[in-house]
Amino acid sequence: MPSSRFAIYFVPPAGSQLGAFGAAVMGYNGGQGAEARRLALPGIEAGEAAEMTAEPARYGFHATLKAPFRLRSSRSVGELCAAVDAFAAGNAPVSVGQMRVQAMGAFVALKPSGACPAVDEMAANCVRTFDEFRAPLTAQERERRLQGSLNARQIELLDSWGYPYVLDQFRFHMTLAGPLSEARREAWQRALADAFAALKDEPVIVDSIALVQQDDPAGRFRVVHRARLAG
Repeated sequence: MPSSRFAIYFVPPAGSQLGAFGAAVMGYNGGQGAEARRLALPGIEAGEAAEMTAEPARYGFHATLKAPFRLRSSRSVGELCAAVDAFAAGNAPVSVGQMRVQAMGAFVALKPSGACPAVDEMAANCVRTFDEFRAPLTAQERERRLQGSLNARQIELLDSWGYPYVLDQFRFHMTLAGPLSEARREAWQRALADAFAALKDEPVIVDSIALVQQDDPAGRFRVVHRARLAG
């Protein structure tokens, strides 16, 4: 499966209100790998909603713990699943706390209301633990990343870990829509905040990790293995 990519995500569990919200915004349920009934957002036409969530929907509603990577040729998917189980067995659930709809560059995402160092530490451990499964970046992949105006520290992290936004550059978030023009960002942020209002006081707990797979560059990621944190 040379064109497949894998990643380690936090994906809200099936049946959760948070997961249902994210799937309804995007029109795609990554946990099931299936289309979802789209939520009607005030002030956002259906065509615009589909267009402006198309990029996030490729990845599914999630928070990244280990960014997408190609599997090293010497390792197998079975070994990767076993490593996910081992990591989950050795790590306890962590609280993100309450989340808010906020702008994040050209995107709108759910972001923690405050600092959450325990989540940051777990994400850093994910990056380090699963890096043995990651095939090195190709020259084309590295060049594509460099087009994103990275600073010196982010380039260093890219070359070390295959992704620039890890360790001290990591920020826990769950993307909902984008990229959005500056003219439309406020309307989207307001509409999504209204839709999320019923959930904004509920703390988010990272109680499981999910292995997700994308079969080809044009495809969407879907959950292929999930493990509950129990350490």
